[in-house]
Amino acid sequence: MNGPARTATFSRNEIVQQVAPADAVRTARLSFNVRHSHEIGNKMRKIWVYDPQSGGKEIPKAIKPKITQRILSHAEKNYKGKYNRIDVRFRGKFCYIDAFTEPYVPNNFNSKLFGESRADHIKRLRNTPTHLCRLRFFGDENRWSMAFYTYSHQKYEPCIFNTGSWQGTPEEAFDTSSVYLTG
Repeated sequence: MNGPARTATFSRNEIVQQVAPADAVRTARLSFNVRHSHEIGNKMRKIWVYDPQSGGKEIPKAIKPKITQRILSHAEKNYKGKYNRIDVRFRGKFCYIDAFTEPYVPNNFNSKLFGESRADHIKRLRNTPTHLCRLRFFGDENRWSMAFYTYSHQKYEPCIFNTGSWQGTPEEAFDTSSVYLTG
């Protein structure tokens, strides 16, 4: 290999695998530093790249019903019987998708252990959502980034779609996060 060796230093604990069009770059918070070992005094040079897990635009009220219907139709067509209902809600630049499922409660349920009757326990679990994912809007109805809800950390974590891309449609996000519905 000819030329000096190059090393990259990331300013955040993430790997950016895909560069987006210029309009998406303007809406995202960006920071990425590259250090070249041949530079005198190890000066840092900033390079702007797209970060699919920051920035975004507020979701217009006009498209919220359309996005909700797309997600619900896709769920009905592909996952019928795996959930009781799907909840789609919007907040700023985010779209949250939750599922409500039928809980499994064994017949030998110990009400003294749980401090509630079997019927109350089932009712409470039926009304407890399973968080599937959070979508981030960038101005295109067919290009969102996604964060998967991790129950181990109880927060949304960046993830890629099943297609291997950082961006995808709401339907692809539902497919990726439906792992919680297959149990």
